[in-house]
Amino acid sequence: MQRLRLFGVDASMLFHAHRLTGLLRLMAFMLLAACSQLHADVGLLLNETFGGGVNGWTSSGHAALYFSRLCAESPLKLRLCQAGEPGVVVSNYNRLGEDQNYEWNAVPLDVYLYGVEDEADRPLLAWPAVRLALQERYRQISMPKTCTGPECRSDPDANWRDLVASTFVRDTYLFLAKTTLEQDLKVMQLLNSSPNINRYNGFTNNCADFAGRILNTYFPGSARADRINDFTITSPKAIAKSFTHYGGKHAALHLRVFRFTQMPGAYKPSNDCRKGTEALFRSKRWLFPLLLRPHELAFFTGSYLLTGRFNPEHELRRYPASDVSLLGAEPRVARSVEQPVALEEFTGQRVTEQVRRRARVMGTAEAWKTYSAAFRELSDEAVNKGILEHGRRPRHFVDELIAKGRVWTDDNGAVWVNVAEEDGVTRQVGVAASNINANDSDPRVAYLIMLTRVSDILHRSSKNRELMPYFEKDWDLLLETRARLWPATQRASESKGPLPAQAASPAVRAVNGWH
Repeated sequence: MQRLRLFGVDASMLFHAHRLTGLLRLMAFMLLAACSQLHADVGLLLNETFGGGVNGWTSSGHAALYFSRLCAESPLKLRLCQAGEPGVVVSNYNRLGEDQNYEWNAVPLDVYLYGVEDEADRPLLAWPAVRLALQERYRQISMPKTCTGPECRSDPDANWRDLVASTFVRDTYLFLAKTTLEQDLKVMQLLNSSPNINRYNGFTNNCADFAGRILNTYFPGSARADRINDFTITSPKAIAKSFTHYGGKHAALHLRVFRFTQMPGAYKPSNDCRKGTEALFRSKRWLFPLLLRPHELAFFTGSYLLTGRFNPEHELRRYPASDVSLLGAEPRVARSVEQPVALEEFTGQRVTEQVRRRARVMGTAEAWKTYSAAFRELSDEAVNKGILEHGRRPRHFVDELIAKGRVWTDDNGAVWVNVAEEDGVTRQVGVAASNINANDSDPRVAYLIMLTRVSDILHRSSKNRELMPYFEKDWDLLLETRARLWPATQRASESKGPLPAQAASPAVRAVNGWH
């Protein structure tokens, strides 16, 4: 049979080439799916309110999105993550302040939370000079084409800065739900192909509207506004409430809640997010004028209590994340009194799996008291050895770092500080988890930093504390730092205890699971 030739090319060759191309595409897609995570998440970030401006008056906070399977090829383009990458946060603001008026930017998760590319380099204390150094480093590395003008580089109020080291200034709740590869690819294509032009409007197209549209692309009807309690506006808290209730009704989404706590340091604590009617009767600036109009006050209060109530901390306790290790905090294996395997023996009661997860993530009241008692021993020891001044709390050391320190970052982005002492000596110390115990990090100043951090966390209310797996990492780092000052305690540090086991107090023995 004579073969048909088209433009000098054998038609059968074209047919086989077409089949080969299709096969290659199929193989590439299968390889892409295999290399990508088998299970991934989309998350709603509910950021508490801080500072002044309109947000300070409304207490509405901010909403952003987290994708565990997607990563940032640039601040304006998404791609599938490679192995080991923690995902990306996508957020929109009124004014990002870049060379063009973009609707949204994408930043890696660790940059968003801590200002660094690797969670291991997270700073341990927060003050403005540290955050400014991290913002400037991110701008130079990741924004060479989007932030070149003098206004973008120097404006302290440009919202792109809010996407770097968010935990310096506020607590953040993360509500996670499982996604498929198909869903993530659809959203990636949607964001990459849509015009990234800002049309922000606080009343009709704000950050919560943006987050809601994306969540509804994944799960139609999962993100809804509360028009009554927010006076027709979409608020971040309303989206969080709707998304949480939707996830609770669909078990396949495996709803989980995290909390990233505001970092100890010089910044004022952030405030709870509130809906419109909630802000009117919970905020003094609105409550006092409304006392003159009791009928309106009663209506707003009743409306919120009947239809608008939502507490993200309660949702955290209801849906505690058992896989907290996915975000960089691997829980210890059953050596503290708060660990689930010891709960029944410790409390004398049978406990549910939810209570076990909650104890593993949140810690028990008795466990936190035990850590506090052990920390008092370390503080007294530091006073007796001349590390701390008598009657002075460790947290006051932050003021000295601000006044005397010069902040800089190394090639990895980890923060260092050169501290000028009164005797003319300059001491260098690492302020990141990865470098605080480096050979060239001053051990005395490093120990003061860890005492300050742990003291701040232990003195907070339960709502504002670190989650237990994260705090355990801080506690171990505190003991490692102490061991550098007094090498005789190295053996105790290796066994994760502030004192040798045979000499430890009951509090220290309980913290470390000794019998």
